[in-house]
Amino acid sequence: MPVPVPPVPPGFHADVFALNVLDGDLDVVLDCVVLGGGDKDVCEEDVDVDVDVASVSSSSFSSSELVKDAARAVPCEKHVLVWALKLKASKLGDDFNADDEFAEDAAIAAAEVGNVESLRTISECGAEFDDGVVATAAAREGHVDVLRYLVECARRDDDGVLIFQKAFVSAAASGHVNVLAYVVGATPHDDGSRASRRVFGDPLAATLAARGGHKHVLEFLLAHGIKIEAGAATAAAEQGRLEILQWIYEKCAIMPRDVGLKAAHRGHIPILEFALRSGLKMTKYTARFAVYSGQLNVLRWLVEVAKVSIEEDDEIVALAATYGHIPILEYAVLDKRCTCDHAAYRYVRARAKDQPDVLRWIDEHADMLCNNIR
Repeated sequence: MPVPVPPVPPGFHADVFALNVLDGDLDVVLDCVVLGGGDKDVCEEDVDVDVDVASVSSSSFSSSELVKDAARAVPCEKHVLVWALKLKASKLGDDFNADDEFAEDAAIAAAEVGNVESLRTISECGAEFDDGVVATAAAREGHVDVLRYLVECARRDDDGVLIFQKAFVSAAASGHVNVLAYVVGATPHDDGSRASRRVFGDPLAATLAARGGHKHVLEFLLAHGIKIEAGAATAAAEQGRLEILQWIYEKCAIMPRDVGLKAAHRGHIPILEFALRSGLKMTKYTARFAVYSGQLNVLRWLVEVAKVSIEEDDEIVALAATYGHIPILEYAVLDKRCTCDHAAYRYVRARAKDQPDVLRWIDEHADMLCNNIR
């Protein structure tokens, strides 16, 4: 059943609202509401049916952005939120279900600044939003009060668990230990409980903490018995976070093969040096990851320090050709004498068909490439 169009707030030009509600121009109506701010003199002087409506509709602001600004405001601009949300419902005719994003965007904006009052206002208007999405936004900024409010309003136990789950991962990624402590304290921390498995059993929290360089988060997780797995070490290596990788190896004895692959791909030689000292074997696959992203210095290090043999690996030449890395071709073929058979040579040329400079280089050095037919 359609929601009645709410009355025009006091102090606004009624003709403007009537005209634009009938025309379906919600952006103009909301821009008038928020830009007018409820000041009768300003509205009656500046807003005119024939002139100023056009100027307002061409504003660089959108109704969504303006309502999000109202949701962020402290104290809450309740009159703007209520009017805009009810108007949106009347336009949709079905209590927001046709476009939840309008209310959800406002809820996210409120959560990001910790504005519980705005969230309460949005809920009181009958608007719905995804608790998990809003909890993620609140946890990312460290707002425990918002999470408490969401949990209090949760209709089912599973909804509360979802809030904890999303908040835990988001807080770990952004380094907010206060949120982690709240979730740990509020969630039944029993290894056998479903809630505990859902919230604390996902290794993503540790992985994102490592990726972000949040050592204090990893220390918190370990102190509370939350397992740190291989993905955390790999994430640290990929981002070049040597201190984090060293800590993980020291505390958890984790050094997966992917540490070498990711470090080679991203050009992090200090990570590779530490991994090698820790017993991680460097292989032709590590070299291929370096070639794939054009990391010549890494390839040199792998060959000369880690003693990786590339001479008989056709894929080194093929990858360099495919991605246009002529300096790597020069090093691999001219310096290290990488060769291939005729079939592999044709394969390399086919891979380089969209790289004319590379194709020319390959043809110029064909004799050397095929020097040692295997």
